[in-house]
Amino acid sequence: MGKSIHQRSASTSRKVRWLLTLLFFFGAFSGIALPSRQQAEAKAKPKVVPKVETAPVPHSGDAADDSAVWVHPTDTALSTVIGTDKQGGLAVYNLDGTQIQYLPDGELNNVDLRYNFSLGKARVALVPVTNRTDDSILFYAVNPTTRLLERVSANTDGAGINVYGLCMYKSPKTGSSYIFVTSDNQGTVQQWQVFDNGTGKVEKSLVRTLSLSSPAEGCVADEDYGTVYVGEEDVAIWKFRAEPHASPVGTQVASVSEHGPLQADIEGLTLYRTSKPRAICWLPARAAIATPCLIGYQTNIKARLRLMQATA
Repeated sequence: MGKSIHQRSASTSRKVRWLLTLLFFFGAFSGIALPSRQQAEAKAKPKVVPKVETAPVPHSGDAADDSAVWVHPTDTALSTVIGTDKQGGLAVYNLDGTQIQYLPDGELNNVDLRYNFSLGKARVALVPVTNRTDDSILFYAVNPTTRLLERVSANTDGAGINVYGLCMYKSPKTGSSYIFVTSDNQGTVQQWQVFDNGTGKVEKSLVRTLSLSSPAEGCVADEDYGTVYVGEEDVAIWKFRAEPHASPVGTQVASVSEHGPLQADIEGLTLYRTSKPRAICWLPARAAIATPCLIGYQTNIKARLRLMQATA
């Protein structure tokens, strides 16, 4: 008499369990590596692959550093990428990667931009850059006709710190524009108000100083929530209120760990906005080292964050 379906199923189940046990011990004692949970998770992580590369900056080695994208007001195909050559200047590229301008204005490290800055009788896209040659901040405006940068700095006065990183913030409350400047040898973060000095040139005035315990570089401001995020390289990502009269005390939103997902050192930070929920993407990046992209989903004013990891 043949076995019932139940008996055949039980017999098959025992055989499967026996086979899995055999494979486990065989793998353990013969050196065969069975797939681990970590390996499975690594395979599931998305890969970030470039579609276009720019022409090399004039200086070799550790030179190309930070970038900002200017979006053309009427034809996005005419948009440009503005990138720093931290050993010598600032470059402007077409979207196909070809260089259309190079300004040999110093050891320019970090760059940002904001649109509709009032300068003279016009509204311009303002481009601030940290200059490590003399620890100053340089200002440029994008000419929308030529798509090239034009120098609009009122002066080259130093910032009083070893300038490093930089990000720009436009207050949704007052419409005033600010830059945050970080330092490479101390935990100082300066906040400067920037404005037209009456001659069509950009002037700056120090309005606040924030303090961290060690050097920071990358920062990014979020006008929607009135906050600025700062990357303390070997410690954490911090969130501060961005208005000049707000508390100077920051909140730690992600800390460095040897096992990740956030590992030292934290350098560049950026934002990537989506809707429902809106996402903030922090990109801690170090030259020649693959580091995680942390995505925090900021779904409400309390900024509850969920961190994800992707490999570059």
